[in-house]
Amino acid sequence: MKYTVLAGFVMLCMVTDAFAFCSEPSGFNLSPPRPPASYEKPQKPECLNGYGVNALDCDARDFEEYKIKLERYQRALEEFAEQSEAFARSAQDYQRDAEQYVSCEQRSLRE
Repeated sequence: MKYTVLAGFVMLCMVTDAFAFCSEPSGFNLSPPRPPASYEKPQKPECLNGYGVNALDCDARDFEEYKIKLERYQRALEEFAEQSEAFARSAQDYQRDAEQYVSCEQRSLRE
């Protein structure tokens, strides 16, 4: 009786493996994030662009506007970096899932 149960269990395992379902990787349809456009990069105030011109020729409003634009551009760059990291993690997850799928399908061909 003990051997009959064991033989039945072994056969059940073999049948289960033969009909194992390999789950395809989930669709990876993300597009890579876009970096901030170069035209978004703030330009120095005109009062600082000339040769031999010093900062005393600029008023406080020029500096404040430039500072705000720099901070906005810096935030855009940081968001791009975060989105790029998330995109890379998603791509790595998809690659791992694809490798597991291929291994599963290859195993099923050998059985």
